[in-house]
Amino acid sequence: MSPDLAQIEETIRAYYEAGRRRDFGKLSRLKASQGFSKFDDLPPLGRQGASEALAYEELAFSSISDLQYEIRDLEIQPLSEDHALATFYLRLRGVVVENYTFEGRGVARESRVTMVLRREAGEWRILHLHASPMAGEKGV
Repeated sequence: MSPDLAQIEETIRAYYEAGRRRDFGKLSRLKASQGFSKFDDLPPLGRQGASEALAYEELAFSSISDLQYEIRDLEIQPLSEDHALATFYLRLRGVVVENYTFEGRGVARESRVTMVLRREAGEWRILHLHASPMAGEKGV
């Protein structure tokens, strides 16, 4: 793996690790400084800009305890010196705790993920993220 591919993979893994750790500042910094967009597989399903995506990510990651993630079959294709395309399968598992009953329920979900990344000031950032559920998957 070339150094760029390793750096791109690290950015992708850092995104999910920041969510797992609820480090929303880092989650925000891993996104492109301009032009970020996202289509998520959780509601709302419309296109989200950077601030809207972060608000929903904070809600989703804060709602799940003991979050575990697995990135499988990661493929990275350089598109140019400063752009790359990554595709992979993502498995998330955790426990959602109901605020009123304090009862938890296990959740597991698998998604197909596509990311477009752009190099900014020598660092790889996520320009676009598109997640779609695997067949038969429903929202958390």
